[in-house]
Amino acid sequence: MKILQVGPNSVHVSSYISALSETEKDIYLVSEEACDFQGVKENFVISFRSLNPIAVLKSIRLLKQLLVKLKPDVIHIHQVNRAAYFVARIAQKLNIRVVTTAWGSDVLLIPKQNAFFKYLVTQTLKNAAIVTADSQDMIEAMKALHPQGNYKLLQYGIDPIQALEKEKIIYSNRLHEPLYRIEKVIEYFNQFSAQHPDWKLVI
Repeated sequence: MKILQVGPNSVHVSSYISALSETEKDIYLVSEEACDFQGVKENFVISFRSLNPIAVLKSIRLLKQLLVKLKPDVIHIHQVNRAAYFVARIAQKLNIRVVTTAWGSDVLLIPKQNAFFKYLVTQTLKNAAIVTADSQDMIEAMKALHPQGNYKLLQYGIDPIQALEKEKIIYSNRLHEPLYRIEKVIEYFNQFSAQHPDWKLVI
C-alpha cells in the first residue's frame, strides 16, 4: 500500500510516520520544507507559502504532476492549512482518498480570522473522506463549518505496560512551610495508619 503523508516539519508527523513505517507500507511525504524523517521513501518539498500568484500556480502544477505520477492509495493530511486545501482539492479530482487530521487552532481559530481562511478550511473538510481529531470540541467546530463531514474522535494513548506492585508509601513532596500544612498531613496519616500499620509516610 502506498501512502502519501502531507504535513509540516513537526515531531508529531515524524512520530506518526515512524510508527507507520513498521507496518511495511510505502510512505512518501509532501511538506513545505525538507524534513529529516525516518521511514520516508521520498520527501517532496512543495510550498504554498508564497503570496506571489505565479509561484502558487507553479506549486499547484508540481503537486498535480506528483499525484498523477505517484498514484498513492491514500493521502493523509496532517493539519488543515493552505497546503492541505490544494492537496485535498487535487486529490478529489483524481479520485484519491483523503484522510485529514485536524490539530487544533487550524479548525478552532483560523476559520474565525476571515472569510478566506474559513473557505479554505471548509473546502478541505469537504474533500476528505474521513476527518480525525483528538477532542470533541474540534469535531463540533468542524461540524459547524461542514455538517456532512465524516468525523472520527481518535484520542492518543500509550502502549499498555504491566503494572508494578505499589510500595506502601505515601509521599508528600511539599516544602515544610506553613502554606502546605504539613501538620495536617501528619495528623491524617496518623489516623490512616491506625488501620494500616504497614504503611509509612515520607515527607
